[in-house]
Amino acid sequence: MNVAEFFEQYQDAFNAKKLEQLIPYYFLPTVFMNADEKLIFMRTEQIEDYLQQVFAEGVEKGVDRISVDVRQVMKLAKNIMFCNVEWHFFDTDGRDFSSSQVSYTLQLEDDSHPKIIAIVRDKEPEFGSI
Repeated sequence: MNVAEFFEQYQDAFNAKKLEQLIPYYFLPTVFMNADEKLIFMRTEQIEDYLQQVFAEGVEKGVDRISVDVRQVMKLAKNIMFCNVEWHFFDTDGRDFSSSQVSYTLQLEDDSHPKIIAIVRDKEPEFGSI
């Protein structure tokens, strides 16, 4: 699976709000970072709670769906990739009303899709990291 396919499948699972499909995308521990905060999730339940919070914040802000645009992919090591993506947020009318640049570090595994090991928000989004 290439990186674009990885993020498209993640996007689809996120839009369907399917936690059971999203959780396998994360490596434990996973680090979520921005300029002010660093969160390290050691357990699946922590990621589930965080994603549920992001879903709730999205509903509150009027997000109906998200779309991903992979901007940059760079190999850091044999099984580690750096990716920069732009997430677009759409309302129920299909209007793209916000976007957020997010950087990911992915670990490639032999027989499965890549796994997220770190997320860095490049600017403050309307709500949590996705």
